[in-house]
Amino acid sequence: MEDQNVKSQKSTVVRGALAIVAAGAALGMTACSAGQITQTAEQAPAVNGLHAKEGNVDVADVSVVLGADGKPSLKFTASNAENDGKDVKLVSASVDGQAVSLNETIKPGCNLVVDREDALKDLEKGAKDQKCLSYAAGDVSGVKDLYVGGQKPVEIKFDDAEFSLNAPVVAYTPEAGAFDRDKDGQPTDK
Repeated sequence: MEDQNVKSQKSTVVRGALAIVAAGAALGMTACSAGQITQTAEQAPAVNGLHAKEGNVDVADVSVVLGADGKPSLKFTASNAENDGKDVKLVSASVDGQAVSLNETIKPGCNLVVDREDALKDLEKGAKDQKCLSYAAGDVSGVKDLYVGGQKPVEIKFDDAEFSLNAPVVAYTPEAGAFDRDKDGQPTDK
């Protein structure tokens, strides 16, 4: 009896498995770039707050800012994209049911910036040549259980648009160099 050349089935299985893995990898890589639309194809602005749009009114960076003194304020920028010359009136705003004293009108193509009183002074200085910007303080009192990283319901009503958002509670941004920190990163009085 003559020895027959018998091929091991193990090598056939290994080659088949490699072919399946290669086909799966190729399919996976092509699926990631199908249509060239990725998770980062539309960049979001690098701000803490929320963005919403209704009709010609656009609100951006909606957040509740907790100051160093522990007092909150509403922060947002509203834009009037109206092309027919119609003003947009801010009717009311509130944080967790507590009213923010605002009574502003935004002209067509203009913006309203609402922020802490002290932050507005710096903003106004930097944008003194801008003719289509208006500013208002968003100070609010009576809001309970505020902490950085939390959320609070915010309502902003214009004469022809309403926004109800769960806005993030964020810390104010101190002036650069205003604080010294110790070795553990805690503010000091140096």
